[in-house]
Amino acid sequence: MITPAEFMKIQLAASQKKFGTKCYMAGDHYIQQFGVPLPSLALQYMFGVENLPLGRMYGFRGKTESFKSSMVFYLMKVMVEYMGLGVLVECERKASITLVKGIIGEEHVNKTVELMNPGTLEEAQSMLTSMIQFVKKELPDRHIPYAFGWDSLRGVLSEATSNKIDKEGHYEKSYSAEAHMLSPYFAKMVEELSFWPIMLMFVQHEKGKMAEGGGGGAPGTSALGGDAPGFHATSLVRSRTVKPVTEGSVDSYATIEYRTVKNNLGIKGRRCQVNLHFHQEEDPETGKVHHDHWFDWDYADCCCILSDKLENKTEVKKILHLEEHSTNKGYFRSDTLGVKKATASEIMEMIRDDTELYNNLRRTMRIDRNLRFDQVEWKKIGGTKANPLMGWAVKEGVDLNGIDAAPAAKEDDTEDDKDDDAKK
Repeated sequence: MITPAEFMKIQLAASQKKFGTKCYMAGDHYIQQFGVPLPSLALQYMFGVENLPLGRMYGFRGKTESFKSSMVFYLMKVMVEYMGLGVLVECERKASITLVKGIIGEEHVNKTVELMNPGTLEEAQSMLTSMIQFVKKELPDRHIPYAFGWDSLRGVLSEATSNKIDKEGHYEKSYSAEAHMLSPYFAKMVEELSFWPIMLMFVQHEKGKMAEGGGGGAPGTSALGGDAPGFHATSLVRSRTVKPVTEGSVDSYATIEYRTVKNNLGIKGRRCQVNLHFHQEEDPETGKVHHDHWFDWDYADCCCILSDKLENKTEVKKILHLEEHSTNKGYFRSDTLGVKKATASEIMEMIRDDTELYNNLRRTMRIDRNLRFDQVEWKKIGGTKANPLMGWAVKEGVDLNGIDAAPAAKEDDTEDDKDDDAKK
C-alpha cells in the first residue's frame, strides 16, 4: 500500500508537469521568493528576507518630508545597479530631481531610469499599465528586472475632481473619487505583476485626522485611497523623521526610521533607523555641482545589531559580541572580531567576509535566505507562441543547501508599535 509521503511525491510531480513551478511543497516556499539583493543587514532584518522578491508591490507611507520617496529611489538604485531598469512616474510637481539624481545616481538617471510626469490620476495609471504591458511584450524572456516607482498617489487628482474644482472653485469631500479609483487598480496590479521580474513601489502621503466625533480620542492618519493600496501591497512601510536635516552643516544629514506596518515576507513591526547624508561638490573645471546623497547602511547595520528591539538579542550576542566604543562616538569594539576600535564600515566588512558568522547572524535575526534573480532561469512550460506559459527553475550549480530558511517566528506586534502614532 502506498504511503501518504509517496503519494504526495507522485501528486506533486503530476501537478508540476501540468502547471510548472507554481506548484511546490510548502516547506520550499522561500525558494520561490527570488529577487534583488538588499545590501544592508538592517534592511534585510526589516523586510525579513535577504533578497527583496520581484513580482510584488511595496508601499511607503509617511508625513511630509519623512523621506519615504528617498527609500523608493534607493531601492530603484539597487535595481539598476543589479543590471535592471527603472521607470519613475513622478506626480509631485514639487519633487526635487536633485534628490532623485543624488540617490539613484546621475549616470543611472540619464541611462537606465525613465521619468514620466502625468497630469491626472487616470493618466498615471495609464502610464504604469502601458509600460508594464510594453515590458511584457518586449522582454518575453524576462531576463531584465524592472522597478516601477509611483511618487505619489496624492500628487495628481482625477479628471472628475479637477473639473469640479475648475467649475466650482472647491471640492467639498476631498479625494473621494480618487479613493474609489485606486482599490480596483491595485487589485489588478497584483495579477499583472505575478510571475514577472517586476516590482511596483508606491508612495502615500499621510495627514493627521482627529478621532470620530471630534472628541478626546487618539488622533489617527488618513491617506489617499485609505488602506486599499496597502491591503494589496506585499509590504507597507511607514517612515518618520527622527532627526531633521541640519541646514548649513558641513556634514548635513537626516536620521529616518522605517518600520513595517504590514509585511507578508516576515514579521511586521520591525524597524530600521538610518542616516541619509547630503553631499554636494562643485567641479572646479566646469563649475557644475554634483550631488551625492547616501544612506549610511554600515552604521545602521551596527545599530540594528545593538538595538534593544532586536529579537533574540541574547542569542545574537552569543554569536557576535559588539558594543559601542566607550569614549569614541561612531566607533565599535568586538571581542568576536578581535577589534578594540573600528568604524561601522570596518566592522561590517569583517562580518560580511566571514560567511559562517554572517549566515548565523541572519538566521538568529530570523532573516529568510532566498534566491537572487540571477540564480533562477525562466522556462516555457506551455501556452501558445504568442502567449507562452512561463515558469522558472533554479540554475544548475546553485547550492540550495546553502539557502537555509530562518526559523518560524510569531508576528512582532508589540504594544510599543501599536502606540507609536499616539506618542507622536
